[in-house]
Amino acid sequence: MNDRYRIRVAQVLHYIEENLDRTLQLAELAEISHFSPYHFHRIFGGVMGETASDYVRRRRLETAVNQLIIHHPALRLRFRQTNGEPEQRIGDPFTCQIEQIVLPPRHDPHASAVETAHLNAANAALNLEKGPLLRLLHLRHADSQNGRLHIIIHHLLVDGVSWRILLQDLTTLYH
Repeated sequence: MNDRYRIRVAQVLHYIEENLDRTLQLAELAEISHFSPYHFHRIFGGVMGETASDYVRRRRLETAVNQLIIHHPALRLRFRQTNGEPEQRIGDPFTCQIEQIVLPPRHDPHASAVETAHLNAANAALNLEKGPLLRLLHLRHADSQNGRLHIIIHHLLVDGVSWRILLQDLTTLYH
């Protein structure tokens, strides 16, 4: 992609960020970029690696999760040992981004093992002392446009009751 296309897409990204709280149509975004809707769809996907609608959904979800992190201090908890005694503290707010992972095609015999390895690595990366104790992964198979969102969160932060509250708050913030 040439630099002019990237500049036009950057203008659209800025517009999206400024307008995440409202419905955005493909034709509206194409107009910002000065491309036809057809060309905008192709160019945006080529530059960003995802469709404009997928990008908007992902950014809305990331924004909602980051608001949730600010609203619920327990999501920022950190744990350490001090003089042999457990100590917990609330850490600073952090920015959570969705890690997008493309898995092998579903028919690949190793697809399930690769998916499990990514999920285990995300879980192992949770650091009780330094954080974060919350991660988001969007996993999709190479032969599919659809995927699954995995919320990886340390069990010290949630229980059955708090899960319901967090998911309800996340849904409210997203919409």
